[in-house]
Amino acid sequence: MKVRLAGEIGATWRRELAAALPEAEWSDDDCDAEVAVVANPPPGALAAMPRLRFVQSLWAGVDRLLADPALPPGVPVARMVDPVM
Repeated sequence: MKVRLAGEIGATWRRELAAALPEAEWSDDDCDAEVAVVANPPPGALAAMPRLRFVQSLWAGVDRLLADPALPPGVPVARMVDPVM
């Protein structure tokens, strides 16, 4: 699985996720990525990921992601959940 931290998420997330997912390959190329970890990407940003199989949002709200016509059909989108939310 090739994972891409899309947008300006930062090195801290990559370091933490790499420790939790040692089997993952990290991609800096949108075309290779199968998993996108995003915060609030601009509309159309995921269209550059033709191999996309899964999107993990670091935000609780995913309405903007789901409303994006560039989101490939059938690609699951997960959001952050916290008992305080």
